[in-house]
Amino acid sequence: MPLGLLCGGPAAAKKLDPKLAAPPAGLSPAATTSAEVLRAHEKALGRLDTGTLNSRREIWTLDEAGFAGTETLVRNGLDYRARIEHPPFVEEYGQLGDARWHRGPNGTVMPTQGEDEESFLMLRVLEDAADPKNDITLLGETGTTSPAYVIQVSRPEHDYPEWIWYDKATALVSRTERIIDGERVTSTYDDYRATRGLTEPWHVHDDLPKKGYAFDYRRTSLDVGGVVSAADLAEPAGHFAPIGYSGNCDLPARVPYGTVTVRLVVAGRGLDFEISAGSRQSYIDRDVAAELNLPTFGQTLKSKTGERLGYDTVIEDAKIGTVTLKNFALRAISFNYEAGHDTKVVGTLGTDFLESGVVKIDYDNGRVYLLDPATAKIPTKDDGAFIMPVTFDDGLPLVDGEIGGHATSKILVDNAFDYTYVFGSFVRRYPEAVPDLEGRKHGVGRIPFADSKSYGRDADMWLSTLPKFRIAGQLFANFGVFASDGDLFGNDIDAVLGLNVLQFFDVYLDYQHARIVLMPNGTFHKSFKRVKAS
Repeated sequence: MPLGLLCGGPAAAKKLDPKLAAPPAGLSPAATTSAEVLRAHEKALGRLDTGTLNSRREIWTLDEAGFAGTETLVRNGLDYRARIEHPPFVEEYGQLGDARWHRGPNGTVMPTQGEDEESFLMLRVLEDAADPKNDITLLGETGTTSPAYVIQVSRPEHDYPEWIWYDKATALVSRTERIIDGERVTSTYDDYRATRGLTEPWHVHDDLPKKGYAFDYRRTSLDVGGVVSAADLAEPAGHFAPIGYSGNCDLPARVPYGTVTVRLVVAGRGLDFEISAGSRQSYIDRDVAAELNLPTFGQTLKSKTGERLGYDTVIEDAKIGTVTLKNFALRAISFNYEAGHDTKVVGTLGTDFLESGVVKIDYDNGRVYLLDPATAKIPTKDDGAFIMPVTFDDGLPLVDGEIGGHATSKILVDNAFDYTYVFGSFVRRYPEAVPDLEGRKHGVGRIPFADSKSYGRDADMWLSTLPKFRIAGQLFANFGVFASDGDLFGNDIDAVLGLNVLQFFDVYLDYQHARIVLMPNGTFHKSFKRVKAS
C-alpha cells in the first residue's frame, strides 16, 4: 500500500535544499493576477446543481508502483466508507459521525484519530491556493506548448512550497509539483468531466522521477445523489482473521536484554520475531521474505536509485508454539538485528497480532503468554496493578500522562524502544521541560520505529531529566529520558514509554478491552520504594 506517501504531512523545520525549493524554470511574466486566475478557476469548476446531493458512490482503478487494485468509495456528507483492494489484500477506512476507523489486511478494525490519507489519494485537494491560511504568489506563465499560469503556495508548517498549474484555456488544474520525502513529485490531472454541474478530473497520475516509479488513478464510475444506506457506511466487525489457538498458550519466547521475541516456524525454519506493543502492523525482513519465496504480488521492489522498497506479502502457514497463523499479511522492509548472541530478529508482531488475545510479557522470567480474554486472570488495582486505559490511533496504543508538569494524552507504549523518549511535538511546546543535561551539540541516535519502508530512523537527540513523570497514576521523580526535536515520523506523538519502565512489570496487553495492565514484578520491588505522591 502507498501508506500516505503522496500526502506529505508537515515536517519539522530544517535546512532547505535550494534545488528542491527553487520554483519551476522557464516562466515568463503573466499579464494577470492570482485573484483573476482563481476566479476563473472557480467558475470552471462549477458546483453541484442542487444542495441536496450529498451522496457519492465511485470506483477507481489503482496502479501504485506496479501494485494493481481498485477502490470503491461511498460518501454521504462527511460520512464515508472506502474499500481498497489489492488482491489478495483488502483494507477499509471509514467515518461515521465523530468516529473514524481502519480495517487492516489481517481483519483487525481499529479506531483512528488523524486524517485518513489513504482513501482520498486520487481526490487530493487541488484548492490549496484558495485556502486563506496559505500564502500565494503568481509566478508567471508557461510557454506555448501547454500554456498555464503557475501559482506558488506556501503552507503553514511545511518546509517547501507547492506549485499549481492552471491551464490558460480551461482554467482547470493541469499539474502540481510538491516536495515529498526529498523528491519533487509531479502530478498531472486530465480527463475532466462534469457531473451535475461540478467538473472533476477522472485521471490522476503521480511521477517520482528520482525513484523511478509512478502511481496512477482512473475513475471508472460515479453516481451522485443516489441512495446510501446505513449498511453502506457501517463499521465492519473486526477480528484477527489468520490466528487459531485455544485456551492460554505459553509461547516459545526469549527476552534477551529486554527484547521480547517469539519463535515463528515457517516451512520448517525457525524465525525470531519481536513483539512490538506500539507497531501498527507486523513486519518481516525483505531478505528473509525472499529466502522464503514469499509473494510480491507484482509490486515494484527497487527504485531507479537502487533504494529497496517495502512491499506487502503473506505467510500462508506459520506456527508459534501451539498457535497457528494462516494467510498472515505482513509488510516486507529492510531490517534485522541481533538481540543476543543466539537471537537474530527478522520480524515484528504488531497490533494486528496483539489484538487476537491478551499478551502477557513476564520480563523477570523471560516468558510470553497468549491468553484467552474470556478466561484470563488479569491483575486489578486491588492486586496492586497499574491500569492504563488505551486510546488507539490506527493501531498505536496511546495513554495519558504528565511530562514535566504538562499533561498529555499522546504517550505511545512500545516495548521495542529501549528507553523512554520525548519527541518534537512536545519539545516545541514546552522546551524548558526537557533541557539538555550536557548543554552541548546534540548527538545522533537511531530510533527503532518501523514504517512502510524501513526499521529505525536517525534523529538528533539529547539526555534530559524530568523532575516529574506521571504514568498510570504513578509519579516517577527525576526521571531520565532521551529527547528529540524531531517528530515520530509524521505522528502526533509526544513521548514513548519504553523498556526502561516496562521491564519492572508483568505487562498485560489487553487490546480487546483497550487497556494495558502493569503488575509490579520482583525487579520493581527490589528497585523502588512506593510512597504516596504529594
